[in-house]
Amino acid sequence: MKKGFACLIGLLLVIAMASQAAACTWTIDQSFDNPGLGARGQDEKALSDSGLDRVDTPLGKEICLGDPNYGNTLQSALAAIGSSPALLLVPQGTWSIAGNLTIPANVSLRVEQGAILSLSNNAALTINGKLQAGPYKIFSGSGTVSLGSPKAVADPEWWGVTGTADNVAIQAALNAAPIVRLQPTTYNLTGTIVIPSNRELIGSGPSTIVHESSTLNYAFDIYNVSNIKISNIKFTGSEYYTSSGCATIWGASAGTNSNVVINNCWFDDVNGTAITAGGAHNWSISNCYINGTGEHGIYCSLADGVTITNVSVQNTNFTGFKIKSSTNIYVTNCIAQNCLNNSPFVIEADYGYPKCSYVYLSNCTGIEPVANGYYGLFINGDVEHCTISGGHFSGFDSILVTGNSTYYPTNILFDNVQVGPNTSQYPLNIVYGDEITIQGGKYEGATNGYAIHSETTAGEVNVIGATVRSGYGIQLQGATGSAVVPANSHDIEHFNLTDGELQGLVLQQYAGVTPPTPTLTIDYSGLTTSATVTLNSVLLGSLDPTQTTGGFQVPESILVADNIIDIFNPGSSFNISGEIFDTGGIDTNPTSVPPTVLLLGSGLLGLVGWRSFRKS
Repeated sequence: MKKGFACLIGLLLVIAMASQAAACTWTIDQSFDNPGLGARGQDEKALSDSGLDRVDTPLGKEICLGDPNYGNTLQSALAAIGSSPALLLVPQGTWSIAGNLTIPANVSLRVEQGAILSLSNNAALTINGKLQAGPYKIFSGSGTVSLGSPKAVADPEWWGVTGTADNVAIQAALNAAPIVRLQPTTYNLTGTIVIPSNRELIGSGPSTIVHESSTLNYAFDIYNVSNIKISNIKFTGSEYYTSSGCATIWGASAGTNSNVVINNCWFDDVNGTAITAGGAHNWSISNCYINGTGEHGIYCSLADGVTITNVSVQNTNFTGFKIKSSTNIYVTNCIAQNCLNNSPFVIEADYGYPKCSYVYLSNCTGIEPVANGYYGLFINGDVEHCTISGGHFSGFDSILVTGNSTYYPTNILFDNVQVGPNTSQYPLNIVYGDEITIQGGKYEGATNGYAIHSETTAGEVNVIGATVRSGYGIQLQGATGSAVVPANSHDIEHFNLTDGELQGLVLQQYAGVTPPTPTLTIDYSGLTTSATVTLNSVLLGSLDPTQTTGGFQVPESILVADNIIDIFNPGSSFNISGEIFDTGGIDTNPTSVPPTVLLLGSGLLGLVGWRSFRKS
């Protein structure tokens, strides 16, 4: 009896469950929920529907591809969904797309790991809604994919990243989406990636590594495109070099490449040049670290409007920063050192190429080992209107300004620059150049050389308020002068002028070096009738102009030391319009001393004399 009663109870429960199941609907996980109309009446169903509607409102209706109500293909599912918001889940398996297909914006696509959308040849899949997938492969075949949203993000892993020829997957991602996200892993490139316009390539920092194969000429090609951003990626290579040129990020100078931002990137032993900003317009390169290149660190060619900030370059095969035939280039807080076969900073225009103009180096450091035989800063050819402000340069010649008789730098300002002392020749050497102004700063040369030197081929050079420390001081000869070195050529300070201005100079001798007499030499033997030399206020020592045919003026006061200013045969064009202050006697008309040079004495004693005069 009891056994029969138990069987009856079990049968009733089975009937009840079957009735409940019959009242439910099929769902994507093939469970029964969302009670049907007869389950507990109209009120209960309305309450359940309202709760599900609140969940479905932001997501749309969730549908699983393969649901009998929506068919077994993307095409049939989209047709059944229509214009209603929906989330379409693609489960594991291969889902073929034979022709062109567009997923509308009202449908979000979620692709599970193990699900593959296989596109046949010439098939084009356009996804205008959201695409949700992890960093795993979801596409195959030779068709193309396009993500229509302007904020769409793609992972190269969707096309399959295997560790070999990963440029194929990265290229597919860049072709498909405006934003490509690289994972903290290593991507190996065997071919060039062409970046389209309006693209952003983002890594995860130095853990995202893009490695170039040993003979790859260009890793990323930017040509005739605009609005590109590359950030948070470490690039590596093998320092491969070819004479035809190669680069990790290559902006071809034959095109116009505008609005490019490269920041927070690392370049380690990369092939060719780390960044070539060719044909660049409105580029920004910042917070990058370059250590080892086959060619240059950063190379601007035929560029207009490039800002380079907080970039460190070292151990390049050629230059650290090369700016060639470009204009409006701003380089700030950058450092380059140990460039093996060239100079850390180069500003130039090759003969026959467009001018290089309006280049601004601010607080930059260029350090080149003297043994390499190159220069901290090299300015060459048809270069004009450039300002070097602050910073520190050192090398064989710490700064070399040169060109030829036709193409030479003009209107160059050195403003408060520190130059030397580790130099074997001249801290600042001007071979060709005109309208060169040296304002403030400190120029430290060797005990047996000049701190600031210009050849006879140079034009006007103005020195204002600089601190000079070297064996011979300053030699400015100019285009019409001659390199006359007096017999006492071991003077601590030596000036040889033909055209220009010396103003506000502070002259120092090396500690432990006994200066000969006199301590300051100025030679005017190269003056022409058109030349004018102006000395303002602060020359220290004694004076001997040997030739003044071009006119020599001292419009301000001259402060001197013991043993006075000696003036030898000044000539009618010699004029002192200011006052002379000294601590000894003055002989302005000696008769038998041979003509040599303008001699002035110790700066410190002169300043003492000035203070004594002022007190009296």
